[in-house]
Amino acid sequence: MERLLRVSVHRRQAKWGMSDMGNVGMLVSRSVIRAALNATVIAGLVVVAGCGGRRSADYYDALQVALRAEGNLRTETAPEDAPYDAADLARNFERIALYREAVITRTGGEDNWSRSPLRRWEGPLKYHLFGSAVTPEDRIEVARLMDRIAGLTGLEIAESEDDLNLVILITTPDERDVVSAKLDSVSSALSEAFALWRRSPTLVCFGAILGAGEDNYRIVAAMVSIGSETGGLMRRSCLHEEIVQTFGLTNDHPDVRPSIFNDDGEFALLTEHDEHLLRILYDTRLEPGMTAEEAMPIVERIVAGIPLDRPAAKKPVAENTVEIQVPPSTVLPEYAAYLGKWVGKWDNTWPVEFTVWRVSENGRGSLRYRHKERVGGSWSKEDGTYKIKERKLVFRSITIEIDAENSNTATAVGRFPKRTRTTILTKIE
Repeated sequence: MERLLRVSVHRRQAKWGMSDMGNVGMLVSRSVIRAALNATVIAGLVVVAGCGGRRSADYYDALQVALRAEGNLRTETAPEDAPYDAADLARNFERIALYREAVITRTGGEDNWSRSPLRRWEGPLKYHLFGSAVTPEDRIEVARLMDRIAGLTGLEIAESEDDLNLVILITTPDERDVVSAKLDSVSSALSEAFALWRRSPTLVCFGAILGAGEDNYRIVAAMVSIGSETGGLMRRSCLHEEIVQTFGLTNDHPDVRPSIFNDDGEFALLTEHDEHLLRILYDTRLEPGMTAEEAMPIVERIVAGIPLDRPAAKKPVAENTVEIQVPPSTVLPEYAAYLGKWVGKWDNTWPVEFTVWRVSENGRGSLRYRHKERVGGSWSKEDGTYKIKERKLVFRSITIEIDAENSNTATAVGRFPKRTRTTILTKIE
């Protein structure tokens, strides 16, 4: 039933559950595969061509050194030398989310791009890392990235060992035949994608996304594959780019900057520019399946609400500013009441802000938490997801409850490792 729809340059993932075959054992959720008719593949492209087959670890180590020497694989998230404005951001969204590369083994260009409707996840994600090459550092890197993505998209994302819909493979050469056999038994599309990666030295890593049968613009499963031959910053780059691209930002473009969605490899890790693209993609005003003609007028309105500070340098969005979204009509009033910017002081001393900017009908949403570790110090910022339970907003170890008599006042309690702190919050917008 599956068709390998496309190949586009950069990395991805798929839906499974643990089996009894150890680190490389996996079983794709059959219900998801039955529903998934289309596979979209994205792969990390190396600019150096070569003969068939995977490259050695020494080769990739040398390549990483060479790329760094040329000023690539940068790790800044908001570089001063890569400014952009609202028009750039809207144009870049269209280039990355509403186009695709037709041939995976070629770099992007006018003769290798075609229009692609908007794709994204709609439901919760459960992921797991498989393979004997997976390290504790890989798990930490992925956990941090997933938490960051959850805060940007409003999706519920958790690591799990069963009922998976997002699989990350980091395999050695010795175990790839076993992985191939497993993939072939559940999805010809994923098996073909994995085989293409294995025989293509120019593809550092790849990912594949699967869409639902009758509504294949809604992503239901994904897979990312990385070889044990890659390590260090190059492996981190693979994890960032392929995982993020499986969320629907599937294209690459040489003029999109500062971004990981660019074949030149200038930036290794998710940038603030790319965070904007994720927020836009998961804005409730957009819908899966929208064409560029349908989506771009909405995208332009979304971007117009993003305050890009320092106009002269066109630096990315101000750290303390988030656009508060209008909730869907199906959201309960008691959930919608939490939307807005709330300010206070922990124990009447340390400034704190909560900007609750998104809520869904199930009481889950996204917020930005800002606080100062000391009086007069600088702000710390965290983006994350929350859930409303028994009329209380729960964000990690913090609970917020709106006053029954005054909807613009709330009490927050933070149960931190060393002590519990409280504050009275006031909604100011």
